Amino acid sequence: MSKLKELVDEACCMTLEQLGDRLRSDLASINEGWSRIGERAVVRLSPSKRSNLHVHGGVSGRSVLILLQTHDGSVKKQENARFMADLFVAALRSEEYEELQSANVVVVTDNGPAHSEMERLAREHLAADGIVNLHKFVVLRLGPYSPMLNAIEGCCNSLKAKMRRFMVESKQEVLVRGEYATFTEHRVQLIKEVVGSDYWATCVAL
Repeated sequence: MSKLKELVDEACCMTLEQLGDRLRSDLASINEGWSRIGERAVVRLSPSKRSNLHVHGGVSGRSVLILLQTHDGSVKKQENARFMADLFVAALRSEEYEELQSANVVVVTDNGPAHSEMERLAREHLAADGIVNLHKFVVLRLGPYSPMLNAIEGCCNSLKAKMRRFMVESKQEVLVRGEYATFTEHRVQLIKEVVGSDYWATCVAL
């Protein structure tokens, strides 16, 4: 270890001990674990209690934004079904659908567990809302590993790239808490403002 420290001293600005002190001061705490000889030490961390911001979006076959919603916290089947019902109504009222009055509205989703039973649950929401033309509502769940068939996947990838660029360009603003109770609350609010219809529309257009 002494030889390693000497090597670090020669090639780097700080020793391992100094680097450890720096990490402790920057990260406030470092988890330590132990293991039997020949086994890897594993530190079990509790799951994050922070709520995530999820984006629900729907685009037409012509890459026109139909509906955009954000949701705080975990997204479950009921939230997905509610969005799907709202998306169906928004599609019926879109200018694009005016040319296709006799056609069905086919909602394409991936094969994730959260999308199971979506058609039945969405129909229940639509029936409760008094929507009468339920025969035009069709849900198509794609098979595994087929994102290239789902138009929203490309939009999401473009949106994520734009969000990463925004976080870099707005680094100073992101690191300021401002009037919010926590830094996380401020960042979530910034993301909500950025992920607006206009911003999403630019992603769809790419």
